[in-house]
Amino acid sequence: MNLIRRIIQNNINRIISQSEDISALSHNPSIGSVRESFLIEFFRELIPDSVSIKSGFITDASGKISPQLDFIVVKNSSIPFFEMKDDISVIPIESVLLIAEIKSTLTTTDLEQIKSQVSVITSMNLTGEIGKENFIVPNIILAYDTNIKSETLVDWMEENGNSVACCTLKKDTYIKDDKIKVFENCAFNIQHHGVLAFVSTFHKMLDYLGTKRDFKPNMDVYLTGRTK
Repeated sequence: MNLIRRIIQNNINRIISQSEDISALSHNPSIGSVRESFLIEFFRELIPDSVSIKSGFITDASGKISPQLDFIVVKNSSIPFFEMKDDISVIPIESVLLIAEIKSTLTTTDLEQIKSQVSVITSMNLTGEIGKENFIVPNIILAYDTNIKSETLVDWMEENGNSVACCTLKKDTYIKDDKIKVFENCAFNIQHHGVLAFVSTFHKMLDYLGTKRDFKPNMDVYLTGRTK
């Protein structure tokens, strides 16, 4: 086994162990909040320097604002984002590469919430013209556990085109390609195989979105309202 895989597997084991310890608190909101913070920090260590993970609100030049999101992957070289109080950022839609919903235990109610959030972001207006037709903001789901049946989750992802992956530490991982592929966490005698498969796909997505996207934003629209 190579050292990189071992380090990531050990980090996953640490998160699972700490998350189980937290369950002794017997206070579900606190348990959920702590587990979600573990997941965010885990992925923050895995992203390239060209992007950042922020929490806050996505907005466009016409004034639309998303619900608060805990995991927004931002391209550092695009239109600047603005840090507010308590690590909350306001982020122009043109700077957003990808969003994720973080859950302690994913439920069917969460799927409806995610669908609503994605709908708001999909409706936002872009300031530039070049590359506009290819601009999408993929959505992923990161969860410690889930009580949703596999068939239900697959059907939901097929119906919601921008939701491209769902990774759970204690259950399986789902990645959308030409169809939904299921990666079991215990496959091929590799511990946490599903999570490792997702991390690899996550890196590929960020590389593609960060370097291949040819969209050219127009900051002047935000500042003066002029399109040219």
